[in-house]
Amino acid sequence: ARIAQEKKAEQQRIAEEKKAALQAKKSVEKAAPGASISLFGIGGGAKPAATSPPPAPAQTTKTVAAVAPRGVPTLNQWTQNRDGSISGFITGSPAFEEGASVTTSPIEGEAEGGGVVQTGSGSKYFLAPVVAKKRSTTFSLFGASEPKASPAPAPAPASSAKADAAAKRAEAQRSAEEKRAAAAKLAEERKAAAEAKRQEALAAAQARKEEQQRLAAERKAAAEAKRQEGIAKREEQARIAQE
Repeated sequence: ARIAQEKKAEQQRIAEEKKAALQAKKSVEKAAPGASISLFGIGGGAKPAATSPPPAPAQTTKTVAAVAPRGVPTLNQWTQNRDGSISGFITGSPAFEEGASVTTSPIEGEAEGGGVVQTGSGSKYFLAPVVAKKRSTTFSLFGASEPKASPAPAPAPASSAKADAAAKRAEAQRSAEEKRAAAAKLAEERKAAAEAKRQEALAAAQARKEEQQRLAAERKAAAEAKRQEGIAKREEQARIAQE
């Protein structure tokens, strides 16, 4: 008789567990998406009091830029590393192929999607806006629970030295072009000054030559006048002598 009673109690316990599992399944199917459902006590005992979800905190809307400013490359699917550098896929850069995986040097300030950041070397990057993912609710027989945050994917391996080297090459090229332009301008100025000085010397030489020619002509004219005066005087003396 005792064995029969134990067998009957075991069958009742199994039936109660099946009934509780079936009620839990129906409750999950009827629950609104995103709602937190506790399945403790389903199938027996006092039912828990229904609680309304807490009001969502007010959120402030922050305006972010959708596209990068002109001349600033964009980092897509970016993540910030522990040292402050940014890893992502770059577009709009003359130094890298479109979609190349890069890692910048540490940036100054905070990294926010839709904003422009600057590294210590002066390079600027536009961080593409981050698309928020919807949160889902995980159900279990022990109550609803929020999903665990999955670890951020490791950024693709890239050398920040490569980005810095490219930036340094571009800066060196720009500096060399500026030096060449300055040297060409200085050479033109020197050439113009030398030409002006040469023209001035030519003008001075011509003026001296003309002055010498004028003086020589005056001396020649004076000598000719004196000679003519002597001839006239001798002729006058000869005429008086004849008289």
